[in-house]
Amino acid sequence: MKPCTDDESLIELEKSIQNPLARKGYGLVSPMLERLIGIRAVNQLYDSSRRSSPETFFQNTLRSLGVSYRFSEQEAARIPPDGPVFVISNHPFGGLDGIILGDFLQSIRKDSKLLANYLLLRMSEMEPLVYGIDPFGGTKAARYNARSVKESLRWVRDGHLLATFPAGEVSHFRLKQKRVTDSDWNPVSAKLIQKSGACVVPIFFYGGNSFFFNLMGTIHPRLRTLLLARELTNKRGREVSLKIGSPISAGKIAKFTDEKDLLDFLRLRTYLLGGSERRPRGPLRIRPNIRLAIPQKQKPVDPDHDPLIEPVPKKKLVGEIERLAEGSLIFERKQFRVYVVKGSDAPNILLEIGRLRELTFRDVSEGTGKPYDTDHFDLDYLQLFLWNAEEQEIVGGYRMGQTDAILPKKRKRGFYTSTLFRFRTAFLESMDPAMELGRSFIIPSYQRKFATLSLLWQGIGAFISANPRYRYLFGPVSINCEYETISKDLIIHFLRGNNFDPLLSGKVKAKTPPEKSRLLSKEEKAAIARGVKDIDDVSALIAEIEPDQKGVPTLLRHYVKLNARFLSFNVDADFSDVLDGLMVVDLLETDEKTLRFFMGGEEQTKRFYRQHRKEVELAEQI
Repeated sequence: MKPCTDDESLIELEKSIQNPLARKGYGLVSPMLERLIGIRAVNQLYDSSRRSSPETFFQNTLRSLGVSYRFSEQEAARIPPDGPVFVISNHPFGGLDGIILGDFLQSIRKDSKLLANYLLLRMSEMEPLVYGIDPFGGTKAARYNARSVKESLRWVRDGHLLATFPAGEVSHFRLKQKRVTDSDWNPVSAKLIQKSGACVVPIFFYGGNSFFFNLMGTIHPRLRTLLLARELTNKRGREVSLKIGSPISAGKIAKFTDEKDLLDFLRLRTYLLGGSERRPRGPLRIRPNIRLAIPQKQKPVDPDHDPLIEPVPKKKLVGEIERLAEGSLIFERKQFRVYVVKGSDAPNILLEIGRLRELTFRDVSEGTGKPYDTDHFDLDYLQLFLWNAEEQEIVGGYRMGQTDAILPKKRKRGFYTSTLFRFRTAFLESMDPAMELGRSFIIPSYQRKFATLSLLWQGIGAFISANPRYRYLFGPVSINCEYETISKDLIIHFLRGNNFDPLLSGKVKAKTPPEKSRLLSKEEKAAIARGVKDIDDVSALIAEIEPDQKGVPTLLRHYVKLNARFLSFNVDADFSDVLDGLMVVDLLETDEKTLRFFMGGEEQTKRFYRQHRKEVELAEQI
């Protein structure tokens, strides 16, 4: 594609018409038509930026349009400053997104280029920045494209950055998907990425073209093409947001042997950045020339929440701990001790646990709203808590409901799980003896210390090691309401596809099941099935969506690594609408290495296995 000369306009439709009669007819209507479809405005826009240097062309064009864009500086830092990088993006505008992407990448790395429509090369300023692709087909186009692909591949392999829109055409309304989205991504992009050995950085543009543009496109794709010029100039004065994802390593890319699977995964990673139509959060930069920072919002105090009770005096807690029955201390390391006590036997400890639960849960927009969080179940349950002997404070805790102690007296109503899910007592009897785990917490000041949760889990393992009859663990695992809806959808979808128990799930029904969401398309669900292999992959996806980059809840990940099976999901209206997944862990089905760590050693694990081998032998004799 030859650049236009000084005496030519950027777009000259009349010259492309071969038939003399048709050309003459077009000449009669061209002034009105070119104004209507935006060609005249685009030509004027180009004239205003003509003769810019390649480095300033994008920025001058944006200034002429009065368009700015915003992005997070923290996210921009995810783009490696050197080495081979492949940037991919959705293509919602068909023109403006290319200008913004070019300007953005030039501001990050001067060695960035675009692999894009060869019509861009009509602008001489674009020649140093663009490898052209002819999307119109034919033998000549195939030869041209092969040369461009070869040159662009060499560019990346030489340690530079290359960006492309894998769809190759603008996003539009797709009847099958019932929404505006990219066309199927071109397999050429997957080939290039695999051969380049580069990491991949996905970028998502928010927004799209007008309703009229998409309506005309449903009549004929050519009408869409004709209106692209209009869609560029009708965005004057707009501010566009973009979100930059984390690099996908070359090692991760290499694991895909099928090009379609890779392409679907990359598309999924790109579109998930859009989340529930969120915009990037501070600190932000707006280009061409403005910087700003968005202040971090403080969590509002819920007016319906009662004030917390005062802390239980340390003297009372220490005195009660000293009077605990022998055997209550089940694990200790340095200044930390894990105790187990029945709730009714330690009223001061239980009250302080209730206060700390409520304090911790309110910090993540959960909680009962009461001065402390205890209920009638606590009196019958065992309270497992972590005590810092030096600071004389409770750091975290769990409560454990034993089926062999509670079922004979209170049946299923004796378990907290029955308040969230419907099931028969026989469901619990089928696992008896088992333990319900719940109400876990670690106070905010200790949450960034991984050892805290590890100590709690080692405490549970120590209890089971001392009481190896408990083969099954069950209970609700929470996903708090601070997670984006699409993040919760991802977790549920993955667990239903990989950690679901169809037999047991038929015996359980949620009292308030979550509403069925349509945020994930069929194509995205298929991509998850093929490209998301484990809970760590899910966590990486969610970290891309969440503003604070949190992944899958830590506790849920721990249960999955114990090979937990999930049976149902429920929304708890009495606990800030938290989403609970009912899980069951059969410790005999847990990976032996993981179980060894959980139990605290080889001997404890062997004792557990021996206990249940005897039970199997007895059952076989009967």
